[in-house]
Amino acid sequence: DKVDEDKINKTVELSSGKSLLAAMKEQYEVIEDEGYITSIEGYEQSQEENIYWLYEINDEFAQVGAADYTLEDGDVISWELEPSE
Repeated sequence: DKVDEDKINKTVELSSGKSLLAAMKEQYEVIEDEGYITSIEGYEQSQEENIYWLYEINDEFAQVGAADYTLEDGDVISWELEPSE
């Protein structure tokens, strides 16, 4: 299913110093596995289809899972459900 971006796109104010995973859990219904988000608002990634939730921080691809990224003041986070390279 295509992600309904109107349903899940939002701008939120969060305090810095919190992990991205903790912030996501406060704002969305998420499922995680070992610090990596596998589902947001019921939209699940699929290993069989090689489609995963990936995110960018300030227009750069993240190098760590959501549990390991600490939010900083002014961060812009963008999630995409897309094929992994």
